[in-house]
Amino acid sequence: KKEIRVDLSSYQPMNSPPKPKSLSAWLLAVFRSQDCWPWTVVFGTAGAVLAFPRPSSVTLAGWGLLAIFLGTIVGAVVQPSGLGLGPLCVIAVAVACSTQCLTITAALKDLGSKNLWLVVMAFFIARALTKSNLGARIARKLASVAGEGNTLALAYCFTSAELLLAPMIPSVTARSGSIIFPLIISAANERDPDGSRHVSSFLTLVAFQSSAITSAMFVTAMAGNPVVQGCVRI
Repeated sequence: KKEIRVDLSSYQPMNSPPKPKSLSAWLLAVFRSQDCWPWTVVFGTAGAVLAFPRPSSVTLAGWGLLAIFLGTIVGAVVQPSGLGLGPLCVIAVAVACSTQCLTITAALKDLGSKNLWLVVMAFFIARALTKSNLGARIARKLASVAGEGNTLALAYCFTSAELLLAPMIPSVTARSGSIIFPLIISAANERDPDGSRHVSSFLTLVAFQSSAITSAMFVTAMAGNPVVQGCVRI
């Protein structure tokens, strides 16, 4: 019988990256990975703020809080590891509390605000309207009132739909961009068969102006309205 020996020391499973030979090669492989550079940008931004000389009028905790804030803003743009704004804010609050830039009481103080929970409940209602397509059905029902060929009546119908949906959807993007604008595009394609885009330009301008007006009419029409209301002192 012939004995066969197989050396498995250099065996590498399929679909696995090669094992780096040194620490520098390992660091280079980590830096080149897809999930590393967004975190590098986030921590680099915070580190750059901390590297700048701190003004004498700003406390050390305030300067650190500025670094965490700017790092969170940059993180919301680059989205490291696919994290959205919510998880990044939770991480930022945890870092601010662990570094004593904020106390637990100060970090969680606004969770008891009525305006905050008003916006949260409005977002819940907006998600239900989006998932059930109820907002789109309301807009289509109002658009059907205009009939065929009456562009001015169609503009009034879309404005009325914006007015009805504004108190329940506290996001201009979710309200105008996801519900009203697709209906405008479909209606304009029927009324601009020659590609002139006169009707689509008019309806888009009307939708933009109506969204700006309705966002200022109701507290829950935009997420920034309760913040402004809380800052006002009568």
